[in-house]
Amino acid sequence: MVYSSIPVAPSKEKEEDTSLESLELKGNSRHDRPEIVYPPSIFSDKRGNLKIVNLIVHHPCVAFVIILSLCVFITVDLARTAFKDGYPFTPDDSTFDLHDRRSLAYDGLRLAKEAVKIKLKTAADFNESILVNGTTKRLQEQLGDVTYWIYEAKTDKGIFTKDSLPIMRSAEVMFTHQKKYPDYCLLQYHQEGNKTRIECAKELSVLNTFYASSWNSTVAKSIIAELTQQNIKLYNSVAACIEFNMLCQYLPPEVTSQDLIWAHSINQRIISMISFWDGEGPLNDNPQEVSLLLAHIKELHTKAPFVNFFVDNNFTIENPVAMFSRSVVYWGSPLEDADDSFRGSKTSSQNLLKK
Repeated sequence: MVYSSIPVAPSKEKEEDTSLESLELKGNSRHDRPEIVYPPSIFSDKRGNLKIVNLIVHHPCVAFVIILSLCVFITVDLARTAFKDGYPFTPDDSTFDLHDRRSLAYDGLRLAKEAVKIKLKTAADFNESILVNGTTKRLQEQLGDVTYWIYEAKTDKGIFTKDSLPIMRSAEVMFTHQKKYPDYCLLQYHQEGNKTRIECAKELSVLNTFYASSWNSTVAKSIIAELTQQNIKLYNSVAACIEFNMLCQYLPPEVTSQDLIWAHSINQRIISMISFWDGEGPLNDNPQEVSLLLAHIKELHTKAPFVNFFVDNNFTIENPVAMFSRSVVYWGSPLEDADDSFRGSKTSSQNLLKK
């Protein structure tokens, strides 16, 4: 028996299947796929990718530096814009020359007082030990709290105008003209012989000047006229001697007796004006005159504390326009029936003030 081997060719059908599979695989190649094209725009390319993303991906370091620089520029520009006119108020702890001998002496006194307070635990504990008739603590003699007002002008005319001042006044009297205000205000006890006079502490406000119980325009104008730049410098050089009888031995040699007489005279006139700054009168008819007087007094080192708190740094003789001001209303402690010492007491602040 004879066997023979004959090669058999693949069927035509299989060839077609193989070719189809090959074509299919070839068509699935990444390079042979048909590319989808999008209409390009300002923000995207023809593939639909954002141009800004392409830029960041291709240049990450440059993009980081640009963004960081932009943030720094915005921060610096914001700070420059916000503080281009400086801090509007003079800080209360920096209104004197820190290296002056008088400043050093004052700091020494202040530190000594703080040391005494620490030794007595707290100033409040020390105040609470004060007794009236040996039995009862005095009502509302300690500072319990404050209401702090800050005013800002809406126009270039400032806030010391006939339109703005009544608005400021209404904000403060909202408290001080209340019937129950004496039951909460900070009380001041003044011993006058055998009697004790009690009153609410006066609020710290520039309105006390514009609503002064008396205003002598003639005296105000004379002060303004005499306080020239040269006279202001002269007064500041002799103020400690004139007002406090201190440092008289350090007066400049060019100061004459006539200069001292003049300084004493203008000091008395300024005091006579300040003594009526109680806020008990009507609104001054000439706010510009009041503002100008305040601007001149602000230049005197010993009188500046009567003005500095109420005006901003840009308030000067050349520019007597205040864009900012502030005031403080004081509240007393302890209140009636606040602790066991007053529990059941029938004496109110209203009755004390009446007495």
